[in-house]
Amino acid sequence: MGVQHKKAHSQIATNIILNSNEALRVFFENEKYIAELVVERGVFAPYRYVKMEILSLDSKYPTPIYIWYDSQNDSIEKILINLQIGLDLLN
Repeated sequence: MGVQHKKAHSQIATNIILNSNEALRVFFENEKYIAELVVERGVFAPYRYVKMEILSLDSKYPTPIYIWYDSQNDSIEKILINLQIGLDLLN
């Protein structure tokens, strides 16, 4: 279990759940969305190293609005672009 850190950036609460040599797990939250970013070796997962999922809180039940998993052929540039797309949705 990791140490939790919270800070606000552009009214986005950031909660680092795990930050180790093996994995990074971060939750983001604002009034409209919740999101999870995971960076780890995706053993038995649909991603290679990175996943980002964003859910909208505008309805009765959280609704996925952005789900992105890296794949074997993704470059670092493609990973960064897709992470930026997700982070832009939170702003």
